[in-house]
Amino acid sequence: MKTIIIDNEPKVLEGLCRLIDLFCPELEIIATANSVRAGIDLLDQQKPDLLFLDVELGDGSGMDVLNALEDRSFQLIFITAYEKYAVDAFRFSAVEFLLKPIDPDDLVTAVSKAREHQDALSWKLQLSVLMENYERLSHQERRMVINNKESIHIIQVKEIQYCEASGGYTFLYLHDDRKILASKNLKYFEELLLPCAFHRVHHSFLVNLQAISRYDRADCILELRNGATVPVSSRKKDTLTEVLNGQIFL
Repeated sequence: MKTIIIDNEPKVLEGLCRLIDLFCPELEIIATANSVRAGIDLLDQQKPDLLFLDVELGDGSGMDVLNALEDRSFQLIFITAYEKYAVDAFRFSAVEFLLKPIDPDDLVTAVSKAREHQDALSWKLQLSVLMENYERLSHQERRMVINNKESIHIIQVKEIQYCEASGGYTFLYLHDDRKILASKNLKYFEELLLPCAFHRVHHSFLVNLQAISRYDRADCILELRNGATVPVSSRKKDTLTEVLNGQIFL
């Protein structure tokens, strides 16, 4: 795969080139750049199969590079220093990213996923969701990409009423009575949705706190606004009470 790297930190750029030579010899690095302007000029001239793009560049951001391009027909792996908000944006959008300092195993995994066939429409949708989420301040207003074997779904976080574990998969139940099967386990969604006012109330259930209409503490049952009911485990009921008592919905 013809590969371009855009990163404004010389040590990161050099280190990534070495890691690619050692662990991903199938990639051919055809050029590098260290700024938004140089990156845009380079991508106007070259047509890579794969782009490694730093989120924060000296004269702007990686998003500025993407917004300036008419042709985005390449696979993309973002590079970022750890910053929770940016990382969440990538995870919500199902877009590949690497954290600095770059771990060789993470690099191999990201490249392997990038090489998987992906139709142009799905990729365009994911990138659109990423750009939107990166600028969005409210977690509940974020959109997320859910991939499974049959479809790619674009939903808003606030549409999710609750999530239910199903082995290594998860069912997402939406406010309009739709349900989506996602190829990720419940722990994945717990970590992703915790900042979005979701709470694990049972080993099999994760609930949107803003979807709760009533908590029956005697029977340990949550009633949701769409009419669904969700059990609360005895181990979780005291914590849930504390969370609900302290929750302020804006």
